[in-house]
Amino acid sequence: MLLKYSVFLIVPMINPDGVFHGTYRMDTLGHNLNRFYGTALSHKQPSIFAIQTIAAYYASRIIFFMDFHSHPHPFKGSFIYGNSHSQI
Repeated sequence: MLLKYSVFLIVPMINPDGVFHGTYRMDTLGHNLNRFYGTALSHKQPSIFAIQTIAAYYASRIIFFMDFHSHPHPFKGSFIYGNSHSQI
């Protein structure tokens, strides 16, 4: 039923070049991609801009989202963000 009535948008790692070069949050231009979610430009932060465009398109229909992250330090592990409803 989920596949019949839902759309799943899966965004892979948005900064593989930065991770490959050991900068993790920084892209190859030296931008910390975590700081551009409100001001991303298509020619400077294309991955963030694309995510914003997709989210804006589906904004009225998004009922659930999840953001999986991990930390590069081996002792910090992983964490998950998700949306919440004030009525729950």
